[in-house]
Amino acid sequence: MGILEPGSPELRIVERAAFPELAALVHDDDEPHALALVANFISFLFFFDDMVDSAESDVGTDSSLTRLIADRMMAGVRGRSVTVGAPALPLTREDRARIDALQRMLADISHRLRAYTPRIEPFIETVGEYLDGVVDEAHLRGLGIGFSTVEFYSDLRVLVSGVRPCLDLGAIVRGIEVPPALRETEAFARARRACNLNCSYVNDLFSYKKEALMGEASNVVMVLEQAGVAHNMRDTLNDACGLTSRTVLDYLAASRELDDSDAGTRGYLRLMQNWMRGNLDWCLEANHRYVEASSTSLADMQVNSLSL
Repeated sequence: MGILEPGSPELRIVERAAFPELAALVHDDDEPHALALVANFISFLFFFDDMVDSAESDVGTDSSLTRLIADRMMAGVRGRSVTVGAPALPLTREDRARIDALQRMLADISHRLRAYTPRIEPFIETVGEYLDGVVDEAHLRGLGIGFSTVEFYSDLRVLVSGVRPCLDLGAIVRGIEVPPALRETEAFARARRACNLNCSYVNDLFSYKKEALMGEASNVVMVLEQAGVAHNMRDTLNDACGLTSRTVLDYLAASRELDDSDAGTRGYLRLMQNWMRGNLDWCLEANHRYVEASSTSLADMQVNSLSL
């Protein structure tokens, strides 16, 4: 896709991040083409997030520029590899080339996804929600507005985590269709929010030091630190772990309300469960992106102690 040069240090970082392993942990019984598609989209999220998710980045603090880039990504996910008539981006040639490559990457993912079904609107919709959330987060950074409460942080986190489009892409490759009426129910929304926050909080725990070094405040541990409820870092981490475990309880409570649903809904619930379990296992065992940069002492705490 032209994002990284062969043999470059950046490519080695991506290889050590083990995105195919995450895809395999979540989609443990899917065929290789589906796994490759899931891993490619996770890789897109990694590249795009690292470009926009930092207070030190021009893109991460300029919501107008982020909006232009987000519009190009949406052109890609809709299957258009070139945005005709789009304004030139005020970035370096290297950054513009990377954005063009990411757009082509999304166009390729959408094209391959349509081989499973022409109806990929749920995926397109949640990619759009993700990109809108990224723009909103850049706007907050540009204004210097932090996250004053966990609730405020969590409401934005469910948009910018990228979990929802991952779920909808996974549902397509597995042939899972949730009836539109059931998709709009409160129980389904609660289950999806709990899954999303669980993955987000686990990633926050493991990426705490990396994000602190980058000057990024979008992390549940940092939000709890700023709230000043705990007296020390150990208690703050325990509080973050408690929030993480609570998302499992919330998911289980919501999913029980959907026990008698159709096969498609039950399949989507199973996919959410796979994401929660697989993401934790990936962070603990396979992923070097977070572990080598983390200040979190795993020996001193329990992450997501409730097992799925």
